[in-house]
Amino acid sequence: MSHGWRSILIGRELLRKNLGWVVGDGQSIKVWQEPWLAAIHQERPMGPPREQYVDLKVSELMISGTTEWDQHKIRLCLPDYEEKILCIKPSSTGAPDKLIWLGTKT
Repeated sequence: MSHGWRSILIGRELLRKNLGWVVGDGQSIKVWQEPWLAAIHQERPMGPPREQYVDLKVSELMISGTTEWDQHKIRLCLPDYEEKILCIKPSSTGAPDKLIWLGTKT
């Protein structure tokens, strides 16, 4: 393997360990697979999820047509994370979700 490819693979792993999602409209974030519960470190719900919620997206935890949380659905799907989720402020303008760097400034 060339030096270039090794560098790319190391960089990819660094990104994987230090990127997280900021909730916008919730359309791009898979609830159980991607880190979205915190903006300072990677955090996702601990599973296993019930079968009907395996592919759940964050947008499905919102009231349809809005970016407001559906507390009933959150209690149903993720009762242990209700308080943490309700503290997250989705985009009021419906902006798309965004990946951000959670690692150190260096």
